[in-house]
Formats: sequence, C-alpha cells, structure tokens
Amino acid sequence: MTALSANAVRRVRGSSKRHAYVVGTGAVIYSGALVAVNTATGRAVPATDATARKILGVALGAPGYHGESVTGTASGGEEVEVAFDAPFFFADAAALTEAYTGSNCAVVDDNTVTTGSDSTNSLLVGEVMEVTSTGSWVHV
Repeated sequence: MTALSANAVRRVRGSSKRHAYVVGTGAVIYSGALVAVNTATGRAVPATDATARKILGVALGAPGYHGESVTGTASGGEEVEVAFDAPFFFADAAALTEAYTGSNCAVVDDNTVTTGSDSTNSLLVGEVMEVTSTGSWVHV
C-alpha cells in the first residue's frame, strides 16, 4: 500500500482512548492515518519509517471535527485528536504473515505496517492481533 493522500475510514474493534496533540508545522495529517510524534519538536506528524519518531495512534481529525484532515501551522494552533489502545485495521506489506501474530510490527508509512526486520528504523506500531488476506489487525 501507499501513504494516505486523503482522509480514510480506519476500522477499529472496541473502544479506544483519545488525546489531542499539536500538529507539526506544515504537516498534513489525514483522518485515519497512523500518527507519530517528532521527538525533536514534540509535535504530531504522519507516521513514517524515519528517525526521531514514536507512534501515538490513529488520527480521528481535528477535535470536534472527526473525519477531516489537519494541517499544522507555525504558531502551533492546530491539533489532531488521536485514538489509541485498541486494535485497528491496516494495510500490510507482503512480509507480514500469520506467523507474526502476537509479535510487534513496524511502520512503513501512515497507512501501512510491516515486520520490524523489513523496515529501516523499526518504528514499532503495536502487536499484530490477526493477519488477513487484505490487511492486519494491530493493537496500537
């Protein structure tokens, strides 16, 4: 799969916890995207297999405006509400098979997960709960 270029519906099992984070300057976070914090700035950005990142969860959109993308400003006035502590359904790279059930997976981009050994920086997303023919359920 590829990174999101528009808002997406992200399936979730059960209920999740939520928290709002300030969006990084110029960052565009689509609803349904995996979100990371840039540890150098402390601001939310779309998840990528890059250094200085830690996964926060899945973007719901701007607080009170779920389903919409959010673009960060230099003033730090824009926030994204992020859901976490629940299983979410993601596209997966071919390397992720049923044998990885119960193991941690890593980020490829804001829409795709893979095995830790199949990524450059091994930015962990969460535990693989189930692998299907169309994607994987991951507890983020």
